[in-house]
Amino acid sequence: MGRGNELLTIGELAARTGLSVSAVRFYEGKGLVHPIRTSGNQRRFLRADIRRISFALIAQQLGFTLPQIATELAKLPEEGRRAPPTGSGSATASGK
Repeated sequence: MGRGNELLTIGELAARTGLSVSAVRFYEGKGLVHPIRTSGNQRRFLRADIRRISFALIAQQLGFTLPQIATELAKLPEEGRRAPPTGSGSATASGK
């Protein structure tokens, strides 16, 4: 199995980060993670999103606000952000 390109469901991401599914959705709503949507509109996350959420959790413990964390995460490259092979072909990356 090619782990480098593995896409995770929201449940898998929640399990790997120790969060609830609703917490993952909360962080998504705050712009900390950006799932890829399948043709069936299901969320799929990159393995890099595990690191993004882990960074956010640690930064919160250090006293950073969610907007501050989102600003720092926005500086990172959006590597691997492309539609899944069975998707519609449109990527969710923005040029900000």
